[in-house]
Amino acid sequence: MVRVKKKSLVDVTADFIKGEIAGGLYFPGNRIDTVRKLSVRLGVSHLTAVGALRKLAEGGWIVIKPGSGSFVAANLPERIASKPRPTQGLPDRSVYFFFVRDPSQGSYHSEVLCFLQREIERYGWSLKVGHTTDIELLERVKSEQSVVGVVHASPKPESQRIDFPKPVVNYGMSPSNPWNCCICPDNYQGGFNAGSVLFEKQRRDIVFVTITDRFVLSGNYPELHFAERYQGLIDSLRWRGEHQPAQIAWDAPSGHCGEVREILQNVKNGSRRGVTLVVANRVMAAEIYRLAMEMELKIPDDLGMVTFISRGGSDSNYNINTFDFSRREMGKQICRMLFMAHNNEPLPSRVILPISFMTEEGSL
Repeated sequence: MVRVKKKSLVDVTADFIKGEIAGGLYFPGNRIDTVRKLSVRLGVSHLTAVGALRKLAEGGWIVIKPGSGSFVAANLPERIASKPRPTQGLPDRSVYFFFVRDPSQGSYHSEVLCFLQREIERYGWSLKVGHTTDIELLERVKSEQSVVGVVHASPKPESQRIDFPKPVVNYGMSPSNPWNCCICPDNYQGGFNAGSVLFEKQRRDIVFVTITDRFVLSGNYPELHFAERYQGLIDSLRWRGEHQPAQIAWDAPSGHCGEVREILQNVKNGSRRGVTLVVANRVMAAEIYRLAMEMELKIPDDLGMVTFISRGGSDSNYNINTFDFSRREMGKQICRMLFMAHNNEPLPSRVILPISFMTEEGSL
């Protein structure tokens, strides 16, 4: 009887990373994700990720440089050396990136665009940028033979959806419609992770701050990713035997800030201690941070704060603990989807990116 030796988890993980290298996700000289990022992205332990990298180094796939990281080897093993890589594609091919708003407004879209451009160039293609309001350009792109595909931020209203005879890769915080081929962060897991961190830090008085008092966990809510983060936070704390965190509204443009101001005032006069605000996004968190400073409150001594998704601009000036996703990874995944579509390969309906605790010190 011949016994077939089963592959270990280290071997499986190493083979998966080999497939990413062979498929063009990484190129010679590119830095591989850190052990921590690999663990989160692939759902394996720290030791498994370390073992997989060592195995890849032994096989000549990567070079490990202590203190710098792991890099794809300049000379890959012969069994894939002759395989055509994306950079050998047609240079006259182009990809259109359509903004849904001005990228200079401190939006994460400009960060995605930056990393996407780097990845697109590695594929030997060119990147062109447009706006969804440019109807003439949209019509012209539909008939351009050189266009490989279109990248579009997942819009909320159905009227903003782009319909093309070419592949369309949508990305965004959390698409509100079941469109094919969409890339978005795992907002639920981000909220769940936030609950884990707060529990470990013994934060028990927790309040979730969102944009409207009409917040619901189901139905047609305009900011679905806020709901996903809140639900993840609720489930994380309930799983640990804690009560459901309260929910209040913050909407500076409309002046709906009374509930937050009341909490800050109670903290200031000493009637409430140890409260932590879990703010739905970093823009709101920065606004609340400024208000707390105006009221002479010290963070994190008087008030704890944690938030999600940095969007650049002035909000990055504040040292607020943030759960976030990799813009670089989003750019890679967008290119991967486009390359698969270019080769007539079936595309997944969803690609979910992990949200990790990006800042270890600051507001907790």
